[in-house]
Amino acid sequence: MWQYTLSRHSQVLRENIKYMAISFEDLWLNNRYIRISKYLIFSCLYWFYIMSDFNMTIASTGEKMWNSIFTNSIFAVIITSLFSLTYALKKCLSSRFYLFVIVAIVVYFFNAYFIYFSIRFLAGMPGASKFVLLANQRMSDISLLKVPFDRFVDLYIWAMTGNYIVVPLAIIGIGNTFFYFNRNLQLQKDNLALELDFLRSQLNPHFLFNSLNNIYSMVEETNQEAGDTILKLADLMRYLLYESNSERVYLSREVLFLEDYIALEKIRHLDTSKITFSSEGNFENYRIPPFLLVPFVENAFKHGLDTIEDGLVEIRILVESSRLNFEVSNSKPKRKASGAQKGGIGLVNLRKRLDIYYPGQHELIIEDSDLVYKINLRLSLK
Repeated sequence: MWQYTLSRHSQVLRENIKYMAISFEDLWLNNRYIRISKYLIFSCLYWFYIMSDFNMTIASTGEKMWNSIFTNSIFAVIITSLFSLTYALKKCLSSRFYLFVIVAIVVYFFNAYFIYFSIRFLAGMPGASKFVLLANQRMSDISLLKVPFDRFVDLYIWAMTGNYIVVPLAIIGIGNTFFYFNRNLQLQKDNLALELDFLRSQLNPHFLFNSLNNIYSMVEETNQEAGDTILKLADLMRYLLYESNSERVYLSREVLFLEDYIALEKIRHLDTSKITFSSEGNFENYRIPPFLLVPFVENAFKHGLDTIEDGLVEIRILVESSRLNFEVSNSKPKRKASGAQKGGIGLVNLRKRLDIYYPGQHELIIEDSDLVYKINLRLSLK
């Protein structure tokens, strides 16, 4: 007996440690304030490094005020360029490689003209350094249109901003690439495990569909409502078994699945329960990953109606200007029951799917009050 108890406690401990690790990873990667803090710390450390480097290698002018303005302006250009390229790099890992090329060209042109006009301006200041005077002499014969293509300007770009951008960008790019492919590999493993578990538990699909069709023909004339319910169940199973195997499905098909699922839930629950569903917009022209919206609805019924006799579930889908707004809210029991609605690993996995399929293109807002649990998912469908 004590061996079983010890084994059970060990299993619970491992599950808690796994959940804590997943929660910490989700917090570290997705929390807005932690992400901003990381950017601020990186910027401060990089500022100290660049300023110490400039003080040893470049003196823009003999006046401290202009020297400070010039060096801090260069730092601002470097940080702006670095974050712009990093953002474009994240976008191009999944798609839109052209975005990174466009941003890189814009950044290069901006750096070229910034250095050109800064040198020309500082050369006219009293006490300009030899570095500035020599650079101004070399750039004096360059026309404005040829500034980004001049070899002398290229040298000064690399010396003053380029090396501070390229090196960290390469490190960040390699890290993002490994992280992106590692997440995709993990997602494929998770999907494969789910498919194997599903295959182990399912009966022969043809047998099930034939049985449902036979039952439908038996009850169609005597009970139309029961016949319609069987058809909805058959549509749900057809979507589960066949149509959801592709990486993306039409949004209209996912919405139809939700409608059938909600219709079956309405039959299962009491008339005192309030279940509302509304959809608005054009769903035909957009594709999303299958079962991206279903878990939110399933959790709403599980925690909103299965634990309350006269509970509430409200679902709303709106597509407008190529953006999806998906809202689900459910009532909560006044006293927290075992297995209360916390999200847990299921919510963490949903966040990971959103991060993989819609990096930087989605927003998931959760409102957890005493009586109502509400989620609001907004994502770009472009």
